[in-house]
Amino acid sequence: MADVWMTELKDFTDCPQKWSAKWKRRLRDKDRKDAAMPLKLGTSIHSGLEHGMISGDWDGVLNAAMDKAYEQEIHDAEEIEKVSKAINCIPDWLKEVKNPHAEQELRLEITSPDHLLLTRPYLAGKPDLWWIDETGAHVLELKTTADHAKNRLRTLTDYDMQLRGYATLLYMISRIDPEYLAEWPRGLPVNYQYLVLSWRGQVGESGWMELGPAQAEAIWDHMCQQVAAMTVLSTVGMTPMNRGAMCKYCIYDPVCTTLLTGGDPEDIIDAKYRVSEHKQERIESNDTTEV
Repeated sequence: MADVWMTELKDFTDCPQKWSAKWKRRLRDKDRKDAAMPLKLGTSIHSGLEHGMISGDWDGVLNAAMDKAYEQEIHDAEEIEKVSKAINCIPDWLKEVKNPHAEQELRLEITSPDHLLLTRPYLAGKPDLWWIDETGAHVLELKTTADHAKNRLRTLTDYDMQLRGYATLLYMISRIDPEYLAEWPRGLPVNYQYLVLSWRGQVGESGWMELGPAQAEAIWDHMCQQVAAMTVLSTVGMTPMNRGAMCKYCIYDPVCTTLLTGGDPEDIIDAKYRVSEHKQERIESNDTTEV
């Protein structure tokens, strides 16, 4: 069975119908074939930060970000300046991190609750950055925004499950496969936080939050149960939906609305969506215009 990615699990937790449309049927909005400018800017900033973390060449971070911007055909002076402002507010403490892992895959076989699964998939994720030092393991997720950095921090609760999931995955790997993380002294905690870089030249930090053993075990059990439910629903062909106030902002809401009113969803699918060749297309994310 294919790996289940943390972003896929988050979508399933949000709404199984959204997960089915995006990940199983690979439906994409016909009107969003190209990445929005905010997503391109965020990708450029990520690329610059990744260059600094991997190479240690912090003097070359801005050039790396600009190379990515030009690669994505960003040439407007105002847009280029936004990338520059965000890069220039990277905090100094981040540049001092030793032996960081940038965009490195974490992967662990799930435990099968109540033996529901004949085959057990792996849960995988790529946190923006993680490292281990004398105080413990640290997982950092970078977000970029056109808004004030502190305002953006207040809206990040939508992604909290995903970031805590990365921290939990790292913790469980240390428990189940300790040889994988031989550099991690047993007993040290896992810490996680958001770092927000604003195109206004501002930085925001959520502050480090510690993931305790009991919390990590509970989150891991919940994620395994969700993956099991996802697998069962894929087998039986049933797809429930979670209706709520945020549905109106989801691009798949017309599909759900049609189902609820007794219409044929295939009609609206043919009119509004296209089928992607790829399971996940970061460059044309349907969920956000900010990275």
